[in-house]
Amino acid sequence: AKFNFQKATSNRVMAVQRELDADMATLQALAALYQTFSRVSREEFNEFTNRTLEDPTIASLSWVPRVDGAQRNTFVQLARVEGDDDYEIRDSNGNRVEGKESYFPILYTASTTSEADLGLDLGSDEKTLEALRLAEQSGKMVATSRVRLGETNQGFGFIVYVPIFEKSELHSRILRGFVRGVFDIEALVRESLKYIDEDAAGVRITLLDLLISDPNEQLLYTDTTNSEVSNEDGFRLVEPLILAERKWQIVSESTSAHTTTSAMAYTTLAIGATLTILLSAFLHSLMGRTSEIEKLVEQRTAELAQKATERQEALKLLRRSEERYRDLFETSQALIWTHDEAGLIRTINPAAAVSLGYTPAEMVGESLRTFIIPTERHKFNSYLETVKNIDSSRGLLKLYTKNGATRFWLYHNSRYEDEESTYIRCHALDVTESQQAERELARLNRKNQLILDSAGEGIFGINLAGECSFVNPAALEYTGHSMEELLKADVPVHEMLQPRHPDGRPYPWEESPAFATLQDGSVRRVADELMWRKDGSSFPVDYVVTP
Repeated sequence: AKFNFQKATSNRVMAVQRELDADMATLQALAALYQTFSRVSREEFNEFTNRTLEDPTIASLSWVPRVDGAQRNTFVQLARVEGDDDYEIRDSNGNRVEGKESYFPILYTASTTSEADLGLDLGSDEKTLEALRLAEQSGKMVATSRVRLGETNQGFGFIVYVPIFEKSELHSRILRGFVRGVFDIEALVRESLKYIDEDAAGVRITLLDLLISDPNEQLLYTDTTNSEVSNEDGFRLVEPLILAERKWQIVSESTSAHTTTSAMAYTTLAIGATLTILLSAFLHSLMGRTSEIEKLVEQRTAELAQKATERQEALKLLRRSEERYRDLFETSQALIWTHDEAGLIRTINPAAAVSLGYTPAEMVGESLRTFIIPTERHKFNSYLETVKNIDSSRGLLKLYTKNGATRFWLYHNSRYEDEESTYIRCHALDVTESQQAERELARLNRKNQLILDSAGEGIFGINLAGECSFVNPAALEYTGHSMEELLKADVPVHEMLQPRHPDGRPYPWEESPAFATLQDGSVRRVADELMWRKDGSSFPVDYVVTP
């Protein structure tokens, strides 16, 4: 009975951990999308999240940018232009939030319920802000304590935040925002145990959050379908669960149903043994009762066959569960592999192998270093030291294919320990095209900068908010301003250079040719106007405005 209880418990712990890992992998994939591309549109976000919400364990996925206080109004205007006419940065009570140094509003969200969270400033809640700061400081995903899922739903969920940083030099990370996932704990347990529920009778599981000091607030989930926990000869096992920066615990307890079943099994076994002895003695004295003995033997044989069948069914259900996760591994378009602490590849899915022109069989057992481009191999030992000493890490692998082409993989690794060994689980996105596009963009930017620097005419750019986005040396010389003064001005650049008409009337930004061109996209040629220098003097100008 104890062996069966331990086996059932082990199956549950592994199933729940697998479901947690699968949900975290989905969230990491969305985070990798934002880490790879500096701009993700609403349509691209929706396209990515539509299929993931078919998973009942995921309640919602959101993008939460960091908005500087000075950019608040511009951000809200752009959100409305993008399609949400009523978008506003607000608190949980629906009140407008303003006057802060920075905001963390939900810009995009995909939810199984509604989009009521759009515009909610997560920084307005102290507990949420504490979780955001922890994620920013650690650079890792951070999970919250339990939350209620909706006003009427009595179940609990939890929220995970993944920090997204601007691409910059190491040790100078600039926070760009957070990817946010809300997960349904009851659905998570239900889905994870879907294929092993046949052995659920007599075992009750409970999930606890050990980072909460109040015992009344620790409970995340408990199975209410099983009978009461047995106080006599009952079994109890406690196992840890791994989740982002939190310590969860899964408690398995035998119930009265399990105790009764076990007691009946032992009683049956004792009675069976006694009957066997009595029947043997009886046979010696009454050989004539052969038919009755044969009937008893057939009955006993049937009982043994039934137990064997039940065991086969349990094994079949466990195998089905394993096949489900194997199917996810084999058919996923994400790049997934594992390697040991020495860098030897243990498993790799077809998508990852095909990306490099190999089959999984050709790569398993080889060192990951073999597939790194020669000019990057000197960094491999440093990579191994990082994955050995840090629970999770991320970065860019530069690999080359079987035919010599270069591929760029944006990876996220996590270290995992089981009873036999320690190994590294890896998820990656192939960002080769974006890397090549960035290089081409950098080349074009350098070319454009050379043109700007050599031009004799003054040239500068203005965005929708009226801010100066670039300026060439000639324009700086004409106006007397420095580049920093124009690029970081608190007012539209038009109001610095053309605050009034030649006749002295005010010349607001909204009446300028540049503002009109930004609205309708038309080219405008302007003559006989004045532009003011930093020292207050003016000079006549003719200029062209192009979108």
